[in-house]
Amino acid sequence: EGVAVLKSEIDDWVRLFPSSYFHLGSDEVAIRMRDFLPQMVGHVRGHGKVPVLWRPGGGIGGPDVVYQLWAKAAPPKGNPYLDSRYVYTNHMDPSEAPSQMFVQLAGRPRTDGRALGAILCHWPDHVIEDESQTNRISPTWPVTVAFAESAWRGVAKDRKGLYAKAPRPGAPERAAFLDLGARV
Repeated sequence: EGVAVLKSEIDDWVRLFPSSYFHLGSDEVAIRMRDFLPQMVGHVRGHGKVPVLWRPGGGIGGPDVVYQLWAKAAPPKGNPYLDSRYVYTNHMDPSEAPSQMFVQLAGRPRTDGRALGAILCHWPDHVIEDESQTNRISPTWPVTVAFAESAWRGVAKDRKGLYAKAPRPGAPERAAFLDLGARV
């Protein structure tokens, strides 16, 4: 019965949103029904949509499944993917947020047909009394600017070691970090 309800929900959502893609989630949940994700992926495909799943998450394949990477997930072999591994706004100090500019999104400066780009994620995990205070807790706007700059311009050299860290005084990256910080 639950599968029928979810398929009906998918039917409603795909009519509302004209995107070619449909994200099914699939992370941070224990799916005990073996054929659940294959059924949902098949249902999405039946609507002419490309299924998107989190990785790690639902471990089903097929060449038309797009994986959205998070945590330390490696790009899948053969499948297209979206990078969200280093682009979360909910766990870094706002003063360090511009260091996002040193991460090469999707692991490459240009697409190769599989690397479809990156998605900036904002999961406000902290319970706060006033939602307007979210940006004080999560550095949404500074990260958005740094993310946009690295996505549009590319990154000359990937420096994941600087993720969520300010380059030390005297480091060659310090001037670029301070320049972006001043513009933000």
